[in-house]
Formats: sequence, C-alpha cells, structure tokens
Amino acid sequence: MTDYRIPRFSDVPPIDTVYFDNVIKGQMPRGCGEMPLVPTIGAIANAVYDAVGLRFHTLPMTPARVLEGLRES
Repeated sequence: MTDYRIPRFSDVPPIDTVYFDNVIKGQMPRGCGEMPLVPTIGAIANAVYDAVGLRFHTLPMTPARVLEGLRES
C-alpha cells in the first residue's frame, strides 16, 4: 500500500456534459443526475460487510459505528 498512487483530479479524463430531454409523452420529467453515487454506497456497504461481517442499512458508516457494531455482536 505504500507504493499505491492515489488518483488526483489531474488523472481524470475530460468530462463532456450533455443535456437531453428525457420527458416521455404523458409522463412527468424524471431526473438523471447523481446516478453514479447509488452503486458506490452499496459497494462500500458490501465491502464493510465482507471485512467485518456486519451489515449496515443506514448512513454514515463511520469507524465509530463500525466499532460499536463489532462490540454489540
């Protein structure tokens, strides 16, 4: 881990923002933003479960809450 290079903003490729009309005839408009955050939270929760065997269903998953969960189990 000491040789692991932490990514920086300069490592991120350029991002093009595209706006589009996502209204379907007869339906209300739907959101399309922030979708990458949803699977990330689940992946982190699953990683914590794999590491310590505790399933968390609420956020935030702080180190203090993990430690408290370990003490309770």
